Amino acid sequence: MMDNEDCHYRYKWHSGQWGEEVRNYHASLRVMAGDLDRSCMVQWASEFDYPTDAISTFYENGFRSLSERFNGTSKE
Repeated sequence: MMDNEDCHYRYKWHSGQWGEEVRNYHASLRVMAGDLDRSCMVQWASEFDYPTDAISTFYENGFRSLSERFNGTSKE
């Protein structure tokens, strides 16, 4: 699902570099305008079945990449 007006995107993970260990992955990504449109906040949430917490690195890398791409600073 993609809603450009609300800057909201939902998706499901079917396969990829995680192999078969990640199951039932559903995520939602939303971008909200910040102070006078000079900043924004990204909300990224997901549900999934995975045997360890290795997925945290995926989100840390994703937010770092967004921050670098848009010349901002990341807040963890």
